[in-house]
Amino acid sequence: MNASTFLSHVAVAFLCGLVIGLERQWRQHPAGLRTNALISLGASLFASLAILFEQESSPTRVAGQIVTGIGFLGGGVILRDGMNVKGLTTAATIWCTGAIGTLAGLRGDGWNLGFVVETERQVEAHLDEHLETLPAVDELSRE
Repeated sequence: MNASTFLSHVAVAFLCGLVIGLERQWRQHPAGLRTNALISLGASLFASLAILFEQESSPTRVAGQIVTGIGFLGGGVILRDGMNVKGLTTAATIWCTGAIGTLAGLRGDGWNLGFVVETERQVEAHLDEHLETLPAVDELSRE
């Protein structure tokens, strides 16, 4: 893997994390822009590291360890308050953001680039759909 490929993997992961975090930040949910961007970036860096040192490690082993670490982060945001459980959506978002970052980092010969691009498209469509329904957006468009 050359430097430009490495940088493109990391950039795709970072941008995917930014888009996911933007939606979370806009809705004022925990784990917003910085958190999701960093999770995706970190997962991509570790996954790319496994590809850089092919003789030393297996990318699937590294991906398994990324899942474990992201699961630990997600478990930390789940809280029980009496009979209610809070933070499940935040934990799921963290886990999915880590998966997207891992997928972007393991983008070998481009075979799974389509998965990353399609995931990004789905996130953008979801974001566009929900941003249009916000009252603040309606007020801005009337001016």
